[in-house]
Amino acid sequence: MGYPRLASFLNSDDNFLICRRFGVLHNRVMLYRQDELDQLEAHLMALDAEDADEDPRALMSRKRDDRREDDLVFRARSMTSLQKPMGRNYTSVFNWMYHNAPLCEPEAEFIKHEDDFVALADAQEGGWFDGFVEDILSMMPCRVTRLLFSTPAQRASTADSLVYLYSKRRIDTLVRLLITMLAVALLMAPVVVLFRAEESDAIKIVVVLLFTVFFSVALSMFTKAKRQEVFAATAA
Repeated sequence: MGYPRLASFLNSDDNFLICRRFGVLHNRVMLYRQDELDQLEAHLMALDAEDADEDPRALMSRKRDDRREDDLVFRARSMTSLQKPMGRNYTSVFNWMYHNAPLCEPEAEFIKHEDDFVALADAQEGGWFDGFVEDILSMMPCRVTRLLFSTPAQRASTADSLVYLYSKRRIDTLVRLLITMLAVALLMAPVVVLFRAEESDAIKIVVVLLFTVFFSVALSMFTKAKRQEVFAATAA
């Protein structure tokens, strides 16, 4: 129990690698340092003015090697560049902590700050669709499903009957297969329709337009293709 168990659970799957970014705290510290630097700057300018009046030769150039304030800004920037975790991943961690209560209540309060969490592991290429497939598999917790989509190490890592761990490689293989079948269907379906149909040219144009739109939407939703890549694939 306690922190060891919570740490083991978070480490059991990349989707659970989330933590608070403490955005308000980072901003509070930077504002504090900013005001402190502002005061130091004013004090330095006053000393420079005093030296200029009393002994101009005392003015010298000095470079400070202490860059803690800059490092603080860079760390905050790195933290804000992290993506928010998928809702289902946060919910999984929240539900596990709620039902298992590994920590005392005051120290478990951090999990309630949903908007302040960031994902430490990069999401899959089609993260939401991978999650959807995992949800479907979780609703079919039969032995065959567990054997096909989880490794022996994952099955042995937990005795909790409510925790389902799936191999990212196997899920990714299944998702790629499904997306490939969808892409082939979207490309071949209009060809079959146009080949068998004898409607007017206007109807044929509408068919081509609809399936082109479907293909573009599927490309945008199921992959991380950039806008120009979606445009190029659609044009091709």
